[in-house]
Amino acid sequence: MTHEMFRMLIPGLIFWTPVFCVLFASMPDKLPIIGSLLAATVLPTGWFLYSGYRVFLFKCGKTYEQKTFIAMLRDRLKAVYVPYYKEVIVDFAGVRPDFGKWRMDINTFLETFNPFRKRTTNERIDEHVLTSIPFLEPLSDLYMFQEESYDYARSIASIRYGINCSLFSFIFGFTAAVGIYLWLEATGFWKLLGGGLLLTILFMTVYMLWQRGVYASAEYNARLNLITLSRFGFAKMKVDQVKITEFEDILVSLRKIDDLESRIAVFDLDNTLLIGDIQGALLAKLLFERKIRNFCFSDYTQILEEDITRAYKMAVQALAGLKVSTIEKMTRSILSDLSPCVRVEDIEVPIPRPHPAMQRLVACLQLMGIECFVVSASNQTSVEICSWEFFGIPSRNAIGMKSKIRSGWRGRIFTSELEEPAPIFDGKPQALARRADDKKPVLLAGDSTSDYPLLSLCPQDGKVLWVGTTASQAKVVEKDLNLAGQVEFLKRDSL
Repeated sequence: MTHEMFRMLIPGLIFWTPVFCVLFASMPDKLPIIGSLLAATVLPTGWFLYSGYRVFLFKCGKTYEQKTFIAMLRDRLKAVYVPYYKEVIVDFAGVRPDFGKWRMDINTFLETFNPFRKRTTNERIDEHVLTSIPFLEPLSDLYMFQEESYDYARSIASIRYGINCSLFSFIFGFTAAVGIYLWLEATGFWKLLGGGLLLTILFMTVYMLWQRGVYASAEYNARLNLITLSRFGFAKMKVDQVKITEFEDILVSLRKIDDLESRIAVFDLDNTLLIGDIQGALLAKLLFERKIRNFCFSDYTQILEEDITRAYKMAVQALAGLKVSTIEKMTRSILSDLSPCVRVEDIEVPIPRPHPAMQRLVACLQLMGIECFVVSASNQTSVEICSWEFFGIPSRNAIGMKSKIRSGWRGRIFTSELEEPAPIFDGKPQALARRADDKKPVLLAGDSTSDYPLLSLCPQDGKVLWVGTTASQAKVVEKDLNLAGQVEFLKRDSL
């Protein structure tokens, strides 16, 4: 008996046994007809029940994906979202080194590794969807297919499915038998109850088959994508094929380091990764739309020139009383705004844009296996959104100035109380240390003296990238931080 026959024939027999007993007791004279009919329908019934059982498991969350060895595969896979290329890079090095790195457009990635997700009309795909790999059954089969133990593993799986599905089938069969008995032998209410049980069985069978058809279609596409990508080389890529002219010296230097995947790259956000300042644009937008009051933008710019730490803290504290969802919505509104600036109090505040060269650099570092972090004095919510949507850096690696949040009937609300350490000046390396698990930086980037304490973490084999207006500024940084020959310069583009 094949694996598939075991999974389907046994459940079919289990289902029909109580039904056969009821029919035999009620119509003993028609035993040959009943026996022939049941014999002809045992296997199709088993297929129906097995399909329904798979749907039942999926709905209950008790799926194949919860197995221990699947969890081990998932832990060793890496998915990196690269907004600049509008692709997801899947690194199979920890599972199948011969697979290497695959570049996949977003739709192909989702069809392959997240096929059962709920479809949405919203074009923005959140971080969890593009970094999680929930569906690995096709990969595990592909991984095991050439192993000597594959057939044995399948036989054990068939026994497990057969036994569990048989219990599922017996419940269905017993319910159907009771329904048939009441419909044939009882009268009045009990006859109606029997009919109701039979209709319930029929409805559940149709529903589970429909659901199984939906899941099977998604699973088929996932398996087909995976097999096609694994058989042809067009999806594979080599990191050294990625050329970035602006940072050629940096990349050549980094590729000489042996333990790159245990190192990190750390970036300031405003005027470094971004051309412009997200916190300033957010304040201007909030004032323009009268979301905040008792805040003067001209006073803020004046304080910014006198005391940077005080100004940035004041800017984040100005969000007190607003909902977190409001700041999320406002930040995304700014990022999608095509206007060059927001005008408030006769001041034109530029709307920040991602620095294209920095997008390419972050993408290349991620492809090299270097984990990227952002440390910024802007508010945490905006930092997370900018880091993910422009650079594919996940929220766990985005560090901003954080207000304590209270929950109430209006939702999650910002307070004026700031969490320490505030990520500015000496607070930047302190805040990084709490998130980076003592990983050593290999590249750090900044644009102002407030980044000096962070840039000073640069090791002897590392690099510092200074984003400014003139190359002479990089020489000053080299001297101030005693980093001779380790500082590279990138001209800050204008908006």
